[in-house]
Amino acid sequence: MGMTWVVITESSRAKIYEMDSPQAPLHDIREFNHPDSRKHERDLTSDLPGRAFDSMGRNGILWKPI
Repeated sequence: MGMTWVVITESSRAKIYEMDSPQAPLHDIREFNHPDSRKHERDLTSDLPGRAFDSMGRNGILWKPI
């Protein structure tokens, strides 16, 4: 049997191990980290329009009393 790689991942990191045979211990090969993956989606995107509220809480709607 040849070299076997084992890849273990979660949301923000991955680790690669290798082993020579099924009974051989795992050896660390490489680790990858991506800290931005832990951020909330609202912190990653900014393509939504901003919101504005006037002091009366009418969402910028012009209001005239009748």
